[in-house]
Amino acid sequence: MQRSRGGTAIHLPVWLALGWATGLDERTPLLFGAAAAGFGLIAALRFALESTLKQLSMRRHRLARRLFLALLLSNPALWGLLSAWVSLQPPTASAAYAIWMVVTGVSAAGGLLLSIDTVVRKSYAALAVLPGSVALASAGAHAPLFPVVATLLLLAYVYRASAGVYDDYWARLQARVELEEHARQLERLSRTDALTQVYNRQYFDRQLGIECARAARDGLPLSLVMIDIDHFKRVNDTYGHPFGDACLQAVARALRDALYRPADVLARYGGEEFIALLPATDAAAGVGVAARLHGCVSALSLSHPSGSVPLTCSVGLLTMRSVAHTTPAIALNHADQALYAAKQQGRNRVVVATPA
Repeated sequence: MQRSRGGTAIHLPVWLALGWATGLDERTPLLFGAAAAGFGLIAALRFALESTLKQLSMRRHRLARRLFLALLLSNPALWGLLSAWVSLQPPTASAAYAIWMVVTGVSAAGGLLLSIDTVVRKSYAALAVLPGSVALASAGAHAPLFPVVATLLLLAYVYRASAGVYDDYWARLQARVELEEHARQLERLSRTDALTQVYNRQYFDRQLGIECARAARDGLPLSLVMIDIDHFKRVNDTYGHPFGDACLQAVARALRDALYRPADVLARYGGEEFIALLPATDAAAGVGVAARLHGCVSALSLSHPSGSVPLTCSVGLLTMRSVAHTTPAIALNHADQALYAAKQQGRNRVVVATPA
């Protein structure tokens, strides 16, 4: 739609200039006025319906496309009818040649510029040049053969050249789409822990800084939950590291499923340690989320050839009621102290830190 926008308004001025230069406006005022009205109406409808067609394309894409193509192809069709008319009843030789020159220019320019659409590529140039060629060919033995042959050769050239433009455009568009998707994949990889497929520590640290600044600005509470799998070294030593990796993946899935809000961030903080960032979460809600995270790990029981392997975790919770004077480093330190207290008290429990 954007490609055709500039060319839509060109046809009427070109017709007016052609008519005044060749005297068509005086010799055939009815034809001149009707053609001018046709070009003007097409341009007016094109610009008046632009926003409507955009909205319609979201709901009924095929109908919007058909209406747009009908408006777009009306201009070359009108030029084709005009060329057919001058081929059968040329008012003057200068007018006939001028119209033929304009028609060939319209067919070449529109057929190549707008050839990214299959229907336009096959129809635009043909609508402009074939009516005049057919009319001239049917005029009899006295009709000049050169314009017919020349326009048919032009039509063949435009069709062949437009095929190359069409292929190049869509190939480049496909390459761009693939490049953008590759960039998105790299961005996802840069923020994702490869083993557990939750966020990595680098991404978490960045989000913690953002959420601390937002909480300080808006006066909202912020909660951190640190989770450490109990006796995980014993699991690795007893069952092997591949099984330990499977445990980490299962724990990550369980923790991720236990966080219901899109704004909550779960990350692997290192080794067997995970951390959750809970924006706009007060102490009461933080205790509820921490208990849910603790419970989802305790509910896991992984199967090993030697038997079932239960897992537990220690959880440290920090809720900051005022973040104005708290840095991310201080917040992490408080949450880590709460986790350490949970381990010191016997593990498999939730300990709430003193609010900062």
